[in-house]
Order: sequence, then structure tokens, then C-alpha cells
Amino acid sequence: MDGHDSVMDFETEEHIGSTPPVSNNAGLLPQKRKNRSESWNHFTPMSSNTEMSKSAKCKHCGSLIKYNGGTSAMLAHLRRCSDNLDNAVNVTMHEPSSSSMENREAIVNSSPSAPKFDQEVSQMDLTKMFVAMELPFQKVEHPYLHRFIYGLQPKFKFPSRNTLARDILKNWDMEKAKMKTILSQNCRRVCITTNTWTSTQDSNYMCLTGHYIDNNWKLQKNILNFTQVTYYTGEIMAKTVKKCLNGWELNRVLSVTVDNASSNDVGIQHLKRWLHSQNGIVLNGEYLHTRCCAHILNLIVKDGMKEVDDSIVRIRAAVSYVRRTPSRFQRFKKCIDHETIGYKGYVGRDCETRWNSTYLMLKGALKHNKTFTELEFRDRKYFNEMSKDKGVPRPKDWEHVELILPFLQIFHEATERISGSSYVTSNMYMLEVFGVGRSILNMCNSEDQKVRSMAIKMKAKAVSRLGSSVNLSGGFNAVNDPYHYAEFYQSDECNTLETELQKYIQEEVENRPPNFDVLEWWKVNSSRYPILASIAREVLAIPISSVASESTFSTGGRILDAYRSSLTSASVEALMCTEDWLKGVVPSFLSSEDLDNIDRIEDELYSAPDAGSCSSFVSVVDD
Repeated sequence: MDGHDSVMDFETEEHIGSTPPVSNNAGLLPQKRKNRSESWNHFTPMSSNTEMSKSAKCKHCGSLIKYNGGTSAMLAHLRRCSDNLDNAVNVTMHEPSSSSMENREAIVNSSPSAPKFDQEVSQMDLTKMFVAMELPFQKVEHPYLHRFIYGLQPKFKFPSRNTLARDILKNWDMEKAKMKTILSQNCRRVCITTNTWTSTQDSNYMCLTGHYIDNNWKLQKNILNFTQVTYYTGEIMAKTVKKCLNGWELNRVLSVTVDNASSNDVGIQHLKRWLHSQNGIVLNGEYLHTRCCAHILNLIVKDGMKEVDDSIVRIRAAVSYVRRTPSRFQRFKKCIDHETIGYKGYVGRDCETRWNSTYLMLKGALKHNKTFTELEFRDRKYFNEMSKDKGVPRPKDWEHVELILPFLQIFHEATERISGSSYVTSNMYMLEVFGVGRSILNMCNSEDQKVRSMAIKMKAKAVSRLGSSVNLSGGFNAVNDPYHYAEFYQSDECNTLETELQKYIQEEVENRPPNFDVLEWWKVNSSRYPILASIAREVLAIPISSVASESTFSTGGRILDAYRSSLTSASVEALMCTEDWLKGVVPSFLSSEDLDNIDRIEDELYSAPDAGSCSSFVSVVDD
């Protein structure tokens, strides 16, 4: 017998009525009555006095299939039969009727509207799924994935992992061609952000992200390149950006947003000379360089927070202790007095290099300051371990945190607003800078010496950092927001010819509506101010932070993890770019609702029966 033996071994028996007389037709047995399953439309039962009794012959390919008690083997054969050309046949299982509860039957439904199977299209869909879901290539050979897909479409031929890798590169080329067409039709002058990242394999990558406003006045953000570099200097940055832009046929660049590394200053000068030779620069590149405002705020706050560094270190160590193991977290939770706290959230660790995560950590820890005090009395291990370094948090530490949190909140909220990549940020640049400056000046008059000293340090840093980052584009973008320009210009300063700008400035300013969309305003009013609208469409795309490029590195860390370290640089770039193009814009920050959901999920996990088995808070059992 051929390859059907494995199918026959696990089939069950089915009673199909009394044996009819033998026919003279090559041992085939005509049916005496209609069988219950419609699978018999595709099979002919064999004669009962032959060796193949209880078998049926496929009308499509001639294979013999046993039906010892059921037609499931026949149905399974139909799903994978290569000669069954009737693509409209869809075999499904249904529950037995009340009159025949002893059997499970199958039905074959004909659906004229069912789509025709296309191996090439389905294989490309599989490729996009692996890219978008960040799946390792080897998963394409997993038997359970094969089993699931074969149940849906037995004609699908799975590619190998090597074929999948080639398909991903092929798909990257196809999507790149589409993106190039979109850019040529929608992007008149591009704004770029760039940053570098070192993978766990110590390979250096540079991400280049393009920002522009399309013909429909929608802000677009796309990863253009995620390319490997040998090491990072200003000259290499400039050469890599130049090569990437040439590949996209983009030489009209309005701005380059980077962080405040000194090497970037050198790189910008190299780019400026190249763009000038390409006639792709505005005002001789005087305002080409945009410094990342989020990075500047980060430096300002970190410098000021050194005044309360010991307090932050002790609180950070306390939070780290309780979140290190589930058993410790259970002990911490049992110290919580919900009636006095009135706070449902818990504490989370911070990243020391990201001050805004430190702000969130301090904010949560402050609400649980009494819980930490209670833990100090009820958990000897907590006190002993903390005493090895700077000790447990002291009352003065909580006082310092309580005083600086409102101040840090201003920076935190400003950072969130200016770091968005799915909406225009350049029009809020000046307002955020002035708002932060006013807050620093107010805190310089604080009665608390620690806070006052912190604010004075921040003021010095802000003057040198923020002052150098204010450029013409920032002022012009403020003007391009019709609800903000009056804060910077007086109508008597614009006593000039009746130009578009004059009309625009003299227009009566209305109250700013909720959720105001500056791009929608310019879209509606572009016919009134065609020249200004053309300028606004370009400069409003300038990102005032490099977060759009930095945020891709978390994706890079998932793609280039310890289990996928052998990926080529071309495969990494293909995965990074096509995933971005498939998924579109994603939020850069977790919302408060997201954080609450995470806390709730962790709470459920830690509350599982086997999560906290310690019997006493004074137990010295190892964690």
C-alpha cells in the first residue's frame, strides 16, 4: 500500500448498511442506499468480498482509503488531495444530530464565492506575519503551525527558514519601491532624525527616520534605514546619512534632529556642505541643526537632581528590593494599609539613565512611604540588606521627594508632549521652553534649601542648553500656530505691505478649541494663505526630539536577541524597516491606563496560589 497506511492506522469503523450484490465492474460496489456523509460524493466504496473491504476509492486521484467506522480519513484525504481541483469544496465538521449521537459526521459545502487559493500570495502573507509579529525564522518549520495551516488550506506548501529569509528580503525590496513612490509624490522636503544603538552582539546600528506632511496634511513618520556602522563619529554619521538619502533619492532636507553629542555637531557640518552642493538646503543650512529638546530636558533635570541624589538612591534601592522576587513583593503588599493610602497602584523600578522613569518611580514610592516604614519593622532581611549600602529611606528623604515631585512633573509632562512622533510638535517648542523656564525661576525662590539649590543648577544648565537650541524654525513654527503667534508678535511690529503674512498676523485670534489640530487648520485655510501654507507644511514636520529614532531600538533589541544573533545586517534592516511600514505609527510612551493595567496584571500573577508561600514576614528563608 502507498502513503495512506499511516492514515488508515487510526481510523474507526462505520456501519454503512447491508452488503449489496457484487457488480461486474472491476470489483467496485454500487451503493444500495444513500450514505449519510456527503464525502461519498467524492469516493466509491469497494466490494465487501475483496481484500480492500471497508475501503473507498477517491474519484479524484484513485487512492484507497479505509473507513473503519467513520469518514474522517476520507475527509482528511480530500483536504490534501492534489487532484481535487474543485477549490469551492470546503470540508468542515459539525456536531451529531439528536437522531445519530453515536457518530461524528462531516459535510462538504459548495461555496461559489470562496476565493481561489494562491500559493504565492499566501506565502507573502506568511512572510509579512513573521515580520510584523517578530517571529524567529525557525518557527516556520514548527509542526503545529503546519498542522494548523493544513487544516485550513492543505494545498499550502510551507517554505523553509532559508526560503522565508529570502522572501523577507524580497518583500523589503517590494515595500521599499512602494515607499519610494509615496515619498516622491508626497514629500517635498524631508526632516530627519537619527541616532545610534549597540546590540547585545556589540554591533553598531544607525537608525534614520524621515518626517514629512503628505498631500492630505497628515504627519508621516517612517524608518528609512537601520544600517550597520563600524563605529560612530561625526564624519561616519554624515557619510551614512548621505548614502541613505541618495538611496531614497532625497536631497532636499529641511532639518536634522539629533541629540547633544559633540560628534553630531561635526556630522552636521559635513552634511551641510553636501546638501549645499546638492542645492537641497534652506538659508545656507544655518538652521539645519535641531537639537533634541527631550535630551536637553533630560540633562537639565539630571544635573539638578544631584542635590537629592542620596535620597533617590535609598528609595530606588528600597523599590528594587521589593520588586526583585515575588515573595518579597508579597511581603510588601501585606504591609499596605489601603485605608490610609487610598492608592491602588504599586511601585515600579526605574531606568537610571531616564529621569522621567525615575519620576514615575518616586511618584509611586511616595504614596507607599508608610508601607516601606512598616516593612522595615516586619522584614529583617529588608533592613539588613539595605543597611549594607546607604540604609533604608529616611523621613527626610520622603520630604525631599514630596517637595520636588510637583517640579519634576512639569518636566515629565513637557517631555511627553514634545516626544510624540504621531503629531506635530514643532509648534509647541517655544511654549514648552518658556514654560519650563518660568517653573525653574519660581523654584529658585523656594523656601527649601535643597529645592532652591536644585533649581539654581537647573537654571544655569537651561540657559546654556535651551538658549542654544532656540532657532528661527522654532519661532516661525510658533507663528504658524494661529493660536500662539500673538504671544510673540504685536501687530504694530508688522506695519508692512498687505502680504499674506500681514493678513495672517492681523487676523483675529479666537479661543483655542479643545484638541486643536494645527494641520487641519492649515488644510482648511491653505486656499487663503497658499504661500504660508506651503511653508507651514514643511516646517511643521520638524521633530523637536529624536525619540522617533530612539524608540526603534527597543524593537531592535527584540529582533537581535541572544537567540537571533546570527542575522545578517541586511536581514536586520529588512525586518526593522518593513515592520515599521506594516505597523505604522505606535505610541512612544505608556499611558497611565497602560501602567495601571500592568500593575493589575502583576497583582493577579503575584496573588496566584503558589506566588507567595512565605508564612511569616520575619522569616529568614532565602528569596
